[in-house]
Amino acid sequence: MNKKNKNPKSRNLFVYGTYIFIFSFIISMIMSMISQGFSSGSIYLSFFILFIVIAIGVIFDIIGVAITTCNPAPFHSMAAKKNKYAKFALRLLKKAPLVATVSQDVVGDISGIVSGALITSIAFAMVLSKIFSSSFFLNVILSSLVAGITVATKAICKDVAIKNSKNITLLTAKVIYKLNYVFTLKWLEEKKK
Repeated sequence: MNKKNKNPKSRNLFVYGTYIFIFSFIISMIMSMISQGFSSGSIYLSFFILFIVIAIGVIFDIIGVAITTCNPAPFHSMAAKKNKYAKFALRLLKKAPLVATVSQDVVGDISGIVSGALITSIAFAMVLSKIFSSSFFLNVILSSLVAGITVATKAICKDVAIKNSKNITLLTAKVIYKLNYVFTLKWLEEKKK
């Protein structure tokens, strides 16, 4: 009896883990290809791409914190007034652990890995350009600087995310709803009617 109860749970965890692995792999590949493709030009462009990658990690960390700490009560009253964004926000809040995993763990960790790869390529490019003589020390300095900036920014933004969790959750719901509307081609179906 106990074995039968445990098997579906372990199977669900395996399927969940597999989905997260595939999603992480695809997102990581896309982000790496884009960042490496754009950063292969100038050092200034590489620093700009690095800033964007760090910003993506911070933004998704804010989303994860806001949704996991948000009180659903205001959205229930908004949903009762037929607010479509509030209804979508409630769906996000019901799946808060999954949203936190995707936004903070998957996207956040991938941003960290991609930024690390960018730092290495920037350091190598700067040594080749004879701006610096040692890639080792430059790599250490850049890695430490980026880590400090990322951690400090996330620490500050966590407080902002908790205090503004309702607004951030609603904004996230609006963005995802509109992206879903465009990419599922619902707007085409409405035009046909």
